[in-house]
Amino acid sequence: MLDAERLNEICESITSEYKMLLINYRYLSISDEDDVEKMVYILKECYSKMLFLTNIIRTHNVELSLDPLDAQMRLEKKAKAFINSYINQQREDGFKDHLINVNQFSNDLPFIWDYIYAKNKMLKKGVIL
Repeated sequence: MLDAERLNEICESITSEYKMLLINYRYLSISDEDDVEKMVYILKECYSKMLFLTNIIRTHNVELSLDPLDAQMRLEKKAKAFINSYINQQREDGFKDHLINVNQFSNDLPFIWDYIYAKNKMLKKGVIL
């Protein structure tokens, strides 16, 4: 078992990694295919880190400089905004709604799976939420 000091160090290190990933996310563009992959990776990694920290808080007496539950909610909003931006970019690139594939993100962003499913359903019907 880890001692409290080492556990706090690990949690603060994960928090720092999370913050750096979000800084990198800001500089990416939805119009660049490579950046889209990086954006999905960052969202997925950040959410995973916050899930880990949430579990640590539940099982150990660790105080963090960041509330992981609040961060998870913000990440869900950011991921939904990403999906909307992706749809808008695809439209700008000339894709018709029924050809836009947002389901491709469901495995990497399962924390908004229901949102992705609803968006995909609406795209196939030609109606956007």
